[in-house]
Amino acid sequence: MAGCILQLVDPAIILTDPELRAEKINFTDLNLAIVDNLDMLQWAARRKLLRNTVLCATCNQPVSLNRYAQGVDGYRWRCNAHKFTMSVRNASFFESSHLPLRKILKLMYLWCHDLPQNYIMFELVMGPDSRHTVVDWSNFMRDICQEDLL
Repeated sequence: MAGCILQLVDPAIILTDPELRAEKINFTDLNLAIVDNLDMLQWAARRKLLRNTVLCATCNQPVSLNRYAQGVDGYRWRCNAHKFTMSVRNASFFESSHLPLRKILKLMYLWCHDLPQNYIMFELVMGPDSRHTVVDWSNFMRDICQEDLL
């Protein structure tokens, strides 16, 4: 990663709510957009699914995005001066999940297209032991949609 990344994307390219509602994306385009971990994080930040910037809890200065091999998404936010670290998922609805973000984004896409859970599991190469994960995510997304409608 060249240079110090203080934001995932330029704030000028973050999609507005009308742009988000109007966006049309197919499964192939989604897969191409999220092949690389950094591209995936930027894609999600552009759609307000992840925080674009993070401030250090100690110095209140922007922290940098660093590679983090132990993390499921390959990156984390870090203030080197104060050893402050934060998951890229912090304060997002991905925060509590151990499932790779790439898999969650694909699951969300397939769920939004009303595909059967067995088909979602097949497409995401998830074994039968993962049925509860797909059910949990399906219920979670349904709940979010219901809250938005109320």
